[in-house]
Amino acid sequence: YGLAQPRQVVHVRTGNTLYRLAPDGTLSHWQLPAHAAQQYFVAGDALYLRLDGQGLVRLVEGLPQPLPGGQLFAQQGVVGVWARPDGLLIAGSEGLFASDGRAIRRLPGTADAVFARHRPYTGIQLPDGGLVFAAFDGTVLHFATGLEQVESFLPGAIGLDIYGFELDREDGLWLAGQSGVSRLRLPSPRTMINQHNRLTSRLNNSN
Repeated sequence: YGLAQPRQVVHVRTGNTLYRLAPDGTLSHWQLPAHAAQQYFVAGDALYLRLDGQGLVRLVEGLPQPLPGGQLFAQQGVVGVWARPDGLLIAGSEGLFASDGRAIRRLPGTADAVFARHRPYTGIQLPDGGLVFAAFDGTVLHFATGLEQVESFLPGAIGLDIYGFELDREDGLWLAGQSGVSRLRLPSPRTMINQHNRLTSRLNNSN
């Protein structure tokens, strides 16, 4: 139920087994710990995995290696890990975090409050550095490059359960859901006016 392709290497996970197919056709496999979370993440050339009760670790030849500060996620879910020039950007179920290789710190912004209302379970980084997440209540969350919320919406056409995201060569974002697939272009060609623009209460007329 997981496939990743860092560079020219393909990783596939089935159950608690992780397979690696090298460019020369060599196939390797390792057994993952029984308490490993279902999702694993590719950031640069590295693989990352959350171990319940232990935290976020890096996988090296199938073996978990401690990540400094990774114990912050011993009880908190991880929904995304991405490389950036100064380290890693990590999306936890409670907010956004940054790792510089020595420690992990929480990033300021709206993510804490947004994730408290719409708990995310998977995410993707856009070519412009923005982030998109799917939440358990069916909401799609889009954060701009500065990690401030741009918009949130319900992609009703594909159902509430989003199984995954994928980008195409034109930077279009595909959503796979329980009722089909949908393609989005973000930022979307519309204007969101909400409480962030001091619009309160109910809108009765837009004329």
